[in-house]
Amino acid sequence: MPFWMMQAPPAQVAPPSYYAKVQALQEAKQWGPLCDYIETLTPKERGAVLDTWIQALQRAERWERLLEICDAVLPQLEAKTGPQLSIPRLERAQALSALNRHAEAEAAHEQNGKLGYADGFTNACIEARNTQDWSGLQRNAEAILSSKPDSYQALAWKGEALARQERYGDAEPILTAALKGDPGQAMAWNNLGRCLNARHDWADAVSALDKALALDPTQWEARYNRGLAHFELGQFDASLADLKAAAAANPGDPQIRKDLASAQAYVHGGKPSRHARTR
Repeated sequence: MPFWMMQAPPAQVAPPSYYAKVQALQEAKQWGPLCDYIETLTPKERGAVLDTWIQALQRAERWERLLEICDAVLPQLEAKTGPQLSIPRLERAQALSALNRHAEAEAAHEQNGKLGYADGFTNACIEARNTQDWSGLQRNAEAILSSKPDSYQALAWKGEALARQERYGDAEPILTAALKGDPGQAMAWNNLGRCLNARHDWADAVSALDKALALDPTQWEARYNRGLAHFELGQFDASLADLKAAAAANPGDPQIRKDLASAQAYVHGGKPSRHARTR
């Protein structure tokens, strides 16, 4: 039986009056009504069906209430033991993710990883990317690699973290290894293109970024980076097309607008100094 399922009282003890309704709603997967019903119980009764309550809140996607309950019960559950894996701790991290509280979610998932939860560090990497915490992404990717050195996804994450910290020389061989093992990682190709741009290997950068966009045509960063590489190769029509596409996909980015304007001025005779940036 899954660990979150409520256990029936011993046969010789009469079930409490609320038990049958809680069980019926759970078996019918009526998560919203189950949440509502449990809220009507006494604190002692709610405590007796805590795992079921947390399951219902998660299934009903009542994230704020789920977080509130987990935050309330964790100090009591861990008063003597300190942090340990439990349903409230795991669901708390999930609630933070669902609420887009990415920095807090990253910390919660990372702690779950340290406590032995198999997906903790993976979830922390996802949240680190969401909040652009590149040192956190590197740290959590390295935690995965410490036990799974052939995790090509973790290699790609570590390579991205290093590239985002402008450690291009360190990032490039890691990204190359990640793509050798799994060439289907679009973002890794973009990050490799970023590294190649940084060392002025424009032609190879275009090749890497072509692969990124073949896998994921919506990657505006790859479009932008390829536009920079095309520009340095003197392929101005291709450069402008990429930079315009990147600007259209992310109109709020001032750097893309600036680089597009600079490229347009150069092509049309203004010829400001040429320089490459990366994304």
